[in-house]
Amino acid sequence: MIEFDYELLVETCYAAALSLELWPELLAKVAFCLGARGAAVVPQDERRATDCLASESLAEANAAYASVWWELDPWNLRSRSLTIRPGAVVRDSDLISPEDRLSLPFFQDFCRPHRMGDFAACFFVDPHDGRSYTISAFKDDRAGLHTAEDIERLRAMTPHVARAFTLSGVLSDARDHAAGLAAGLEGLRFGTIVLDASGRARDINSNAHGFLGTYLRLDGDRRLHALSSRDRSRFARLLASALPGGIGPGDTGMLLRPLADGRPLLVEAVPLRFVDVALSLVGSRRGGALILLHDIFAPIRPDIVELLVQLGLSAAEARLAQLVGRGLSPRAAASSLQIAESTVRVHLRSCFAKLGIARQSELAILVTRLDSLAGLPRIR
Repeated sequence: MIEFDYELLVETCYAAALSLELWPELLAKVAFCLGARGAAVVPQDERRATDCLASESLAEANAAYASVWWELDPWNLRSRSLTIRPGAVVRDSDLISPEDRLSLPFFQDFCRPHRMGDFAACFFVDPHDGRSYTISAFKDDRAGLHTAEDIERLRAMTPHVARAFTLSGVLSDARDHAAGLAAGLEGLRFGTIVLDASGRARDINSNAHGFLGTYLRLDGDRRLHALSSRDRSRFARLLASALPGGIGPGDTGMLLRPLADGRPLLVEAVPLRFVDVALSLVGSRRGGALILLHDIFAPIRPDIVELLVQLGLSAAEARLAQLVGRGLSPRAAASSLQIAESTVRVHLRSCFAKLGIARQSELAILVTRLDSLAGLPRIR
């Protein structure tokens, strides 16, 4: 069994959350820990054509996959027929027979030239947009199968890698649409608090201010405390684990109860260190922590029906396009809208004609872009 430094892997996850350039390195570490040829983060919808992240060892395979093979991927086509919960691991043998590997062009003309052998994937859901992804690992085709220990390692690593991935998307959008990450935090739809190395609050965005007095308080030294006596000790441990010197592979988030009646708040703590963009937030090479405060009952994605109407669709067509563009099959969309599947297909043809597109994958890309536009931070 390959030995590896688990805490170093977790550290790399936090660094990658703040710097997209580190993702190939992080995924290479994931692959090494599993004795795999490479690893990737794969969206479980049509965005797999454009948005896969892969280790450098799979760079050529990733480019070929994006060009044509994503549409012929039997792993994806067959996993769609299963009900797979977040945290579940699916293996090659769960989806593919030995006969398939010998006969299907996907394996003979794509996997074989790129030496991609046994496959294992752990599923996760991005809490910010509700979409499903996998952390996928591929053995070298000469290296045999994933072992039971490999599968347990993949299952143990996925929460950290998944969390880094979901945070990197949110923080990258914030940085791209403002004058740097610090300004971008102000426009996010959830609360953020930047702590310096000693745990003092250095910056609090507007949404986080709204949670002070209900869930949290700042003392005279600008240190954070939970107002609920039942959560106070655990919250203090959460902050300490994220600050310099305290990181470990333990809990990175918790549900925080309000002082009085009300619904809980999801609190996450992200160490800030290693990369310049992280250190710039705290103004010190010593680092610090970023605290994220989420209202878990808030809508996870903006409604883009009005944007689709502006592109020429009727309101009914726009509602359908939003569902199908976000990954629902025509049958599932028909069930959601309580209309016949044949009606859905008629409306989809009309949508395609009005939008000047020909395929469902093109609709998915358009809807993803509109989702991003609708969710842009509002800079004050």
